[in-house]
Amino acid sequence: MPATGCRKQVRPPINIIAACFESPEFDPKRKVNKWYRCDNCRKKEKIWNSRPRVVPFTVKCDNCDNGIMRHINWNIDEYAPDHTPEKGDRIFVDLSREAADIVFKNKIKSCWDDKPYSLSEEFESKEKALEYFRRTWKFGAPAIETV
Repeated sequence: MPATGCRKQVRPPINIIAACFESPEFDPKRKVNKWYRCDNCRKKEKIWNSRPRVVPFTVKCDNCDNGIMRHINWNIDEYAPDHTPEKGDRIFVDLSREAADIVFKNKIKSCWDDKPYSLSEEFESKEKALEYFRRTWKFGAPAIETV
């Protein structure tokens, strides 16, 4: 059963939203340092993609509450397959099935009776909703970790 009405509410946090755009293609040239800038506080940050797959165009800013960082200056992305991140650096990693399950369960809990997009109107139980999200989500999607 597709969750049509709640899709906006059920989205995972912005730092892992790229899963719906995830390319199945494996490309080692995607291991690059990418620059992001926050729309709110203007902080610039270089984030290394440790994985050979695509990453999000936007991520949550870790410097301010409401900031969204956008990928900027694409022309200076640097291929860095052997990059060693320093303590405190953020990097893209593969989202594990366990981490995705935590996101699913939290979103199901918060959206179950949340009008006007309540999941309780779309699924007969929370377990059925969880099965649906597990079945339709691409595991291995990007997530951000701080070293």
